[in-house]
Amino acid sequence: MNTQEQFWANTIEVDGHLIWLGKQDHGYGRYSLPGIRTKHAHRIALILVSGEDHRGLDAGHTCPFSLCIRHIEWQTPKFNRGRPNDKSIRCKFGYLRHNNCTACPGNCRAKLLRYQGSVRSMGRAS
Repeated sequence: MNTQEQFWANTIEVDGHLIWLGKQDHGYGRYSLPGIRTKHAHRIALILVSGEDHRGLDAGHTCPFSLCIRHIEWQTPKFNRGRPNDKSIRCKFGYLRHNNCTACPGNCRAKLLRYQGSVRSMGRAS
């Protein structure tokens, strides 16, 4: 199995999110590549998908789940650190608001609770 296959083998799809099941540190996935220091799994995923490592930019999440390595994009550090708490961008459960919508998209609290339960049960099975 090559390095990329080993990396993607640490994931599982849950409700459209690609969840990291490998090593974790402070709620974020961690992964070591041969010859490279350990990095956040979502940054490595973005590098593998985009083919570029944008030094000086963060691999920022566009969904509320820190273990998701699918919904990510290159962001400035200022934007990435300010985004999760910006109430004009996200609802109280962390979902991005769309257009001028002021309500969560389709019962997001239930989705969040279901996600948290599925990740906890996956952690116990490992």
